[in-house]
Amino acid sequence: MKKLIVGLGNPGIKYRFSRHNLGFIVVDAIVGTLGIKKWKESTRFASKFCVQDEIAFLKPQDFMNNSGSSVAKFLKYYD
Repeated sequence: MKKLIVGLGNPGIKYRFSRHNLGFIVVDAIVGTLGIKKWKESTRFASKFCVQDEIAFLKPQDFMNNSGSSVAKFLKYYD
């Protein structure tokens, strides 16, 4: 993996299409354009993620203010 693109947002239906989830919405649009149809869920990273051509896309499933922990765990695992 050479690049990581993180979309920040808040989990749950309440925030699904709100401004709080703009990061999720943008990453979903990019991933959709690339033709990726399936996200993997990881309890290790508390995130949804997918990898395409050495680019990883990550959507932490913690609330936005706590997403740094998920990103750090993902980066440490993938070095």
